[in-house]
Amino acid sequence: MKRWRLVAFFVALQALPAYACEQRGAVLLQQISERVQKHRRWTAPFSQRNHIRVLKAPLVSTGRVEVDAESGVVWLIEKPIASRMEVGPQGLTVDGEALRSTQLVAALLRALISGELGVLEQTFEVSGCSDSPRWTADLTPRSAAMQQRITRLALAGSDHVELLTIHQPGGNRLEIELQAPQPLADAG
Repeated sequence: MKRWRLVAFFVALQALPAYACEQRGAVLLQQISERVQKHRRWTAPFSQRNHIRVLKAPLVSTGRVEVDAESGVVWLIEKPIASRMEVGPQGLTVDGEALRSTQLVAALLRALISGELGVLEQTFEVSGCSDSPRWTADLTPRSAAMQQRITRLALAGSDHVELLTIHQPGGNRLEIELQAPQPLADAG
């Protein structure tokens, strides 16, 4: 019996910091945005792993992302197949071709990567932690329509979004890791 109490004590002790840090909604998003938006123009290499339930191994691609708070996000996939995706105020283009019916997707991607997180509270229930140099956020869609495409978003970082995981129905997920962000050189 004494051993059981000791185990229960340590389990409760480990859970305490996560519980003590639990934050929700606008306050959490504001704290994260203040950290992330300090850097208005930056670039970083990325790797993304697309875990598809029917495949034994994830599909892996690598490249570079360029973020400019004014003009948007450019996602340059270099391997295995070169591709360019641009997310700006006018929407989403892939390899120069505008995609229709993607305004919401474009706005969400831009907000997630550039740190304009306040707009996310309208679409997602938000919880996480932002009381240390690092932060985490879990976003769950509010609408049934969105839940058909995304079941949960998980973000983590410090001064930038460093890890974004998009969980989809059926157990599929996309993990995007941004590494060593650097200031983006001015054009011209």
